[in-house]
Amino acid sequence: MKDLVGLIQKHQDNFSKTEKKIAEYLIHNLEKALAFSVEDLARETGTSGATVVRFCRTMGFRGFLDFKYQMERNVLFVLENEQQIKRGDQIPDIKNKIIQYSIGLMNEVRESLDDGALERACDAIAKAKRVIVFAEGGSATMADFAKTSFIHTGVYCHVETDASIQIMAAQYVTRDDTVIGMTHSGRIGNTIDALAAAKKLGAKTIAITGTYGTPICEHADIVLACNINHPFDLSDFQGSRLEEFCILSILQMGTLLKTYEQSNRIAQKVTEAAESRRRK
Repeated sequence: MKDLVGLIQKHQDNFSKTEKKIAEYLIHNLEKALAFSVEDLARETGTSGATVVRFCRTMGFRGFLDFKYQMERNVLFVLENEQQIKRGDQIPDIKNKIIQYSIGLMNEVRESLDDGALERACDAIAKAKRVIVFAEGGSATMADFAKTSFIHTGVYCHVETDASIQIMAAQYVTRDDTVIGMTHSGRIGNTIDALAAAKKLGAKTIAITGTYGTPICEHADIVLACNINHPFDLSDFQGSRLEEFCILSILQMGTLLKTYEQSNRIAQKVTEAAESRRRK
């Protein structure tokens, strides 16, 4: 929480007299304030909701929710430092740290994902004649999971993870397709170009990415981003994949409920086809 306290202290000269009351309270009660609404913080500091919002904007935040998100990030950062895997850790230590990290991350994902965007994405997938997923690098490891997930919802899914083929495959997209571009960084050129080409051809486009405002978002009708920064070892691969897995699982179940009758018939055929291939 040191970073956020430092930010508050840095703006002390810019605060009004009533805003300074909020600053003083937060410097000493930041963790407690995590559970507060605007009204709660105003009541605790003897100010008003409007003053709380002005206080947040003075520091450059869009409002209280934006500021509160940063408070949560600072608290989680402290926990992540405690969860850092170190030389000398035993298997039980590693197990506990990874599981605790995963729990914390999933809680953040739950708070960060936009429910409206998820609803629109499920609608787009349910109505699509075909779902096409473009991904490479780390995100490509989740592409096969996406393919299996959507096929079981009754929607045909094609995945393209070859960097040199993605832009060519995008030329076959139609207005009946929904195209998903997966890149956690939001900056993988081939995936961005393929999604952009699909959008120009009239397909519904979805970006599954780590952060809002990255280049891939410019070419997406729907953006699904967790907006979570990972400051330690597990973030580069495991954390990113956990986020993508969670988003894809939500899309699978959300789409399934919208295509239940169709998916039920297809799922039966898929099961029968799979069983016929099993060796006795």
